[in-house]
Amino acid sequence: MPANGIVYQQAGRWHRQRNRFGKLWAQTKVTAQLAISYFDWTWLRSRTRDSAAQLAGFATRP
Repeated sequence: MPANGIVYQQAGRWHRQRNRFGKLWAQTKVTAQLAISYFDWTWLRSRTRDSAAQLAGFATRP
């Protein structure tokens, strides 16, 4: 039977790994939300025809 110190060491290592995954997942989730909101914004602007290129007159007029 292992000593208490070894059990605590293993438990601490397990929690650190879970915490690292949690941080990575949170960062990935934020990045995905930013990407989705950006593409949603660009799609909305293209639908309302007031994108930066269209406002500057660079886009072709139908």
